[in-house]
Amino acid sequence: MEDQKEGKLYAITAPANTWLEQLRTSYAIDPKLQQIIKNLEQGSLASQNYKQRDGLLFYKGRLYIPASKELREQILYLLHSSPQGGHSGFHKTLHRAKSEFYWEEMRKEVRRFIKECDICQQNKSENIHPAGLLQPLPIPTKVWTDISLDFIEGLPNSESYSVIMVVVDRLSKYAHFIPISHPYTASKIAQTEIVNKMVEQYLRCFSGDKPKGWVKWLPLAEWWYNTNIHASTKLSPFESVYGYPPPKLIPYTPGTTQLQEVENTLKTRDEIIRILRTNLQLAQDRMKKFADIKRTARSFNIGDLVYLRLQPYKQQSVVQRRNLKLSPRFYGPYRVLEKIATVAYRLELPPEAKIHPVFHVSCLKEKLGERHQLVVTLPTRMELFDQNQKKYCTGG
Repeated sequence: MEDQKEGKLYAITAPANTWLEQLRTSYAIDPKLQQIIKNLEQGSLASQNYKQRDGLLFYKGRLYIPASKELREQILYLLHSSPQGGHSGFHKTLHRAKSEFYWEEMRKEVRRFIKECDICQQNKSENIHPAGLLQPLPIPTKVWTDISLDFIEGLPNSESYSVIMVVVDRLSKYAHFIPISHPYTASKIAQTEIVNKMVEQYLRCFSGDKPKGWVKWLPLAEWWYNTNIHASTKLSPFESVYGYPPPKLIPYTPGTTQLQEVENTLKTRDEIIRILRTNLQLAQDRMKKFADIKRTARSFNIGDLVYLRLQPYKQQSVVQRRNLKLSPRFYGPYRVLEKIATVAYRLELPPEAKIHPVFHVSCLKEKLGERHQLVVTLPTRMELFDQNQKKYCTGG
């Protein structure tokens, strides 16, 4: 006799989505919707846009959502913040919402939800001009009282030197090029960076065929730079410092004496400084005008929460990042403790952070809204039309 195996299946249950019940409950406490439903039942509603089906209200074929913040937040979470929503932008999310649902001021609420989404604020780039208007440094009143400093690195060894230290007087633009053997690094300053390019260009022209001999050309490069007219000052750095034009490349012209040169220098020294400062101010104003066209003004108050862009800092003391490519673009939020000058702020960083807590405004952006921590599952289109809890029972 063969063994007979008998199997019995007593029940299969399908989970019921309580979201629809929550929606019906919201209908019951919304006076406006109650009146619409009442008019539909009585046949007194003239508009053909409203339909009622299975206790749910539809407007132009879309499910009507009452004035319930919780319900609308759940829908927007699914359409925007869920893996299926993909944190899409405003237009894509609005299109998804309008194809399934209807409520008043939907456009406004979708825009607000996306604008205040924490994940989007941390991971998406800002498609606006960089923050922080240009703040030029004060123009010096005397030569060699205010300098900028930078280093040209990556050069081949030349007589034991591998780096050029560039020192530029900010008023006269006079520069010294000093060969050094230590690979110092420093923050690049705009004025010095321009001079660096000019020096590199000069050395490239005259020592390109023998690159290890660049140090021999450095004194001539310095003389060349300091005796050329500067675009901002309209004078050569040499004349700005010494008060008279640099030596001419043609032979000496008879008729002038050293005493005359000294007298002329004393008479024109103050005038040269005045011209320098005037021309620098004009150049500075012109530079600020054009720079600010591609910048935006941004300011924060003490106590504000801001997100911090850490991309310039390759460190792990504020946050641990396993992969730079997939790491958030902004971190935080952190509280503003102090406003420093016009475009710098001190933040309340974690105690373990090993970077300076003062940041330029271009690295910061305002924290908007409250955190969205909703995790919900909304019904599919088919579930809207299938309201009965299904329970299939069989016996064997």
